[in-house]
Amino acid sequence: MKLISDFVVKTQSVMVLSIERLKCSHQSITYLFQALPFTRVVELNVSGISVNYFSIDALCKVIDSNHRLDLRVLHLRNTRLNDYSALKLMTQIIERKSKVKYLSMSMNTLLGFKF
Repeated sequence: MKLISDFVVKTQSVMVLSIERLKCSHQSITYLFQALPFTRVVELNVSGISVNYFSIDALCKVIDSNHRLDLRVLHLRNTRLNDYSALKLMTQIIERKSKVKYLSMSMNTLLGFKF
């Protein structure tokens, strides 16, 4: 995951970044999200990866920032999130009027909410 994060920072323009079903730690996915403001990513696919609150918090900060990130498509299918993280992400995308134009989600949260 560190290699992917370093590649994203060095390349500075990535059309599609897909890490679907990659086995990685919560810390490494958080590190990747924190590296995103240094590049231009149009589509991010994080499907099938377990993402914790700190990772979602880092992603929300990136979406809210006014850096180079041009995230228009976000895929979070079969992602394991707790209820608070899912709510935080949805609030960030909807209320903050982010650049995300297409959100692909299909998940069940711990309390049984289906997005």
